Amino acid sequence: MQTSEHDSELGRWRAAWRGAAAPLRPFVQAYFGSESALPEPLRERHLPSFGVSLVINFASPHRLLGQDGADAHCGRRAWVVGVQDAWRLAEAAGEREFLVAQMTPLGAHHVLRERMGLISGRILDLDAIDAGFARLLLARVDAAVGWEARIEALETALIERLCVRATGPSLASAALARLRSGEGDIGVLARTLGRSHRHLIAAFRDEIGLTPKAVSRLLRFERALAAINCGRGSDYPSGKPYLDGAGDAGRRGRASLQWSDLALGCGYYDQSHLINEFRAYSGDTPEAFRRRVAEAAA
Repeated sequence: MQTSEHDSELGRWRAAWRGAAAPLRPFVQAYFGSESALPEPLRERHLPSFGVSLVINFASPHRLLGQDGADAHCGRRAWVVGVQDAWRLAEAAGEREFLVAQMTPLGAHHVLRERMGLISGRILDLDAIDAGFARLLLARVDAAVGWEARIEALETALIERLCVRATGPSLASAALARLRSGEGDIGVLARTLGRSHRHLIAAFRDEIGLTPKAVSRLLRFERALAAINCGRGSDYPSGKPYLDGAGDAGRRGRASLQWSDLALGCGYYDQSHLINEFRAYSGDTPEAFRRRVAEAAA
């Protein structure tokens, strides 16, 4: 398990995270726990990722905001963040303590036993999806002491949910593997798998919550974000929010990135294509986002 600590005028926080156990990795990417004491409210920017977050809260409710800064959701004990197609804001304030399981969309489909098209783009309380599972999960993690024990309790509950499901290869999982390997033509992909374009889209909406084209775009954005973080010398956990900094101080003393090379390496047609899609997903151009994160981390 990895841990990190921070103490400054912004506040104090401690984080712990680890990857999922080997048998779970097709379904769960990682676990992330955080506890903090913040004297003043901080804005967090959550970027889209190809994952579904299951959040368990041990402290005061979270304020989740829309892009205009208005209240969009108030998370109390446990909620699910479906695959998102745009950035969103959250306000961090006071004493906070929460645990996140970052699931793959296919994993969330089996754990939640729900059509992912009904969850994609939304934030839903877990008891609204499955009240019985919510009660069981909260009882187990509340009885655990410390992040390691809480993560173990959460992982055990997820394993139990998956063990009673038929989780073998499906049309969506086979198509997703080909998208990850670089297959970009959805028509060719459907014919290769012996299915119609319409059938493939329906399978994706059911098991993943997005169309194949939307998945391809999101995977490409994730590659670009990872490349930018690598250029900053940062190994940032997938799905973790960024402090919403001002974005000017980061101009000083940072290594340069060749945006045209990064664009082509991540699967974009050119630099303009990268800038337009990155802005749609993050609210910033790649360079402005890089400055914003550098300022917030300074």
